[in-house]
Amino acid sequence: MSPEWILESLRGALEQWASYPEPERRFISAIGIEVHWVILQYVMGLPLISLVAQLLYLKTRDRFWEDLAWKMVKGFVIVFAVGAATGTAAEFGLILLWPNFTEAGGKWIYFPFYAEIYAFIIEVIFVYFLYYGWRRLGPIPRIVLTSLVILGAWYSAAMILAVNSFMVAPTGLQPAYTPGTGPLYGEGYPKITLYIPPEVAGAIDPERAKALGIVVRESEGLVEASLPVKITYRLFWEASKGFTVSQSVLAEVLKPNALEELGEASVAKVLDSILYYTLEVHDPLLYPLKSPVWLPSVGHAIGSGVVISAYTVAGAYALRLLRGSGDAKRSLRALRFSLALAVASLAIQGAVLGHEQALAIAKYAPEVLAAMEGVTDEYFSISRHLLLGIPERLVAFLAYGSFSAPLPSYDQIPVDYCSFPDSPIVDCRPPILVHYLYYTKVGMALALGVATLALLVKLYRWGSLGRRDLVVVAASPLVAQTVSFLGWAVREVGRKPFTVYGLFTPAEAANPVGPDTASLALVGVYLLAILAVLGWAVYRFLWR
Repeated sequence: MSPEWILESLRGALEQWASYPEPERRFISAIGIEVHWVILQYVMGLPLISLVAQLLYLKTRDRFWEDLAWKMVKGFVIVFAVGAATGTAAEFGLILLWPNFTEAGGKWIYFPFYAEIYAFIIEVIFVYFLYYGWRRLGPIPRIVLTSLVILGAWYSAAMILAVNSFMVAPTGLQPAYTPGTGPLYGEGYPKITLYIPPEVAGAIDPERAKALGIVVRESEGLVEASLPVKITYRLFWEASKGFTVSQSVLAEVLKPNALEELGEASVAKVLDSILYYTLEVHDPLLYPLKSPVWLPSVGHAIGSGVVISAYTVAGAYALRLLRGSGDAKRSLRALRFSLALAVASLAIQGAVLGHEQALAIAKYAPEVLAAMEGVTDEYFSISRHLLLGIPERLVAFLAYGSFSAPLPSYDQIPVDYCSFPDSPIVDCRPPILVHYLYYTKVGMALALGVATLALLVKLYRWGSLGRRDLVVVAASPLVAQTVSFLGWAVREVGRKPFTVYGLFTPAEAANPVGPDTASLALVGVYLLAILAVLGWAVYRFLWR
């Protein structure tokens, strides 16, 4: 384990990530999406903190809790306005940079986008009812309005994550690994299940399809086909290039007479008919919500919002104590409450919500799990070389119920498992870069949790914190946001080389006409500059 090998592994990981399609556009999108995520977490977390404070006020009639709840509402109104603006910017970026994804999403994963509009309407209406009616309303109406605000915020997040979860693990995904059978790449897995409309099903020769790893079977009057992701990706790629059926991989699975009839039809038309029929079978409104990682993702995202919000409130009151502004006793009381909430929410996030997310990844995205845990001899592995493989055994127990259960191996993932020889994808594996991002995130989260617990114990025992302790608490929101940033990066980077796993890559999703690398770099600098000014303005408003 030489330093040279570690540096070489890091360089190789970065080069692998950059080798996937459209690195410049991905970087620009990352800026907008991550900034929106930073703010979105407060939209999910601050109303809940306000609700808790309002319930405590209802029980105790202590004005301290009412004042704290009102501060959370004022802070939420500011970040909500900024979040709406950054969300709009992120959506414009999606349309301008990735219009083909928008077109595809409008066909078969449109409902969550549509439903999110109503979630936003709920937020807008009740946020401002709560804000402007606060002083004229009693405790019960405020609690009701705050609950509706929380409903709107969490509903909105759930709809966005329905689309993102479908991109991570599409409905009908059959993974290529189980602890009992091991890797299944040689049998054509991972596969995606689609339903074939009658007019297309009659044209398919099941035996010819089987030669390509496609399993066609009839169940309850429906023709179901399990297609290897190399086939589904190939069809989407052919559709984007304007292929006809006679030029397509479809020609290898059709009966000879059907090929004569359909030979000049476009692959896009045939593929759309299959997707629309699959939608009808699943129900168009529920199709993306049936992604197997959706519910764990929603819980994990909401948990992140509460953790970040609690740490930010604690950091704000620590900063007030450092600057000597406001009532010190009330600030200490608020600090104690927010630190306790931060410790509790971080524990739930890691032990419960994070665990459920990890189980979903282990089952439905084993390639990503292999990359995250660094189950490789090709690259330097933090878990194997620095931590003696202990995390691997622990993950095996948590995911598969046994310390001796084998984890999916990154080295056993065929580089070309998802592509044909002439496919534009060179490396199908998730970037090993996520291993370094993930372990940095886990290390920082553990350090943050231990430090917060120690400070909370000290605060309860001695009734106050020293200046150094307050500096640590004041900096904790930045640490917590970094942990969250890395977690979202693991999710987004870990999905590469695909935009929607097994269906299409950033190359197919991107706008074919766009600026060069230098122009995109200038746009990135411009965005960062604007966001820096915006961040400072929001900080000043929140401070006042």
